Amino acid sequence: MKTKFNLVALLFLAMTLQLAYAQEKPKLVTLSQTKGKFEQKDLKLAAGTYVFEIENKNVGKDGGFYLHKKGEEASVTGSDKAGLIPNNQKRKTETVTLTKGEYVYSCPLNPTQDYTLIVE
Repeated sequence: MKTKFNLVALLFLAMTLQLAYAQEKPKLVTLSQTKGKFEQKDLKLAAGTYVFEIENKNVGKDGGFYLHKKGEEASVTGSDKAGLIPNNQKRKTETVTLTKGEYVYSCPLNPTQDYTLIVE
């Protein structure tokens, strides 16, 4: 009886791992930040999972990344994990799930305008 239970548990674990590996890997979105602006303007993406890589291109100070749904103040979960982005370095967010709608991204530390990100 115990052997059957162990076999069922092992099969369940194997199926769970297979599903985890079968899920789509997040796509990488690269954004470059210069003094007072992002080089990439107003993006369109498909709904899905993403990792944002933000580059501080000689801003002269730390930069950051703020992504939120339009009309909301709370940042999208995982998007704030790039932290401070030192001058001439890159940082990545955690995996971010974007659903259909309109988002806004900016940098409050290297004050930029708000840029639109449309998710279709």
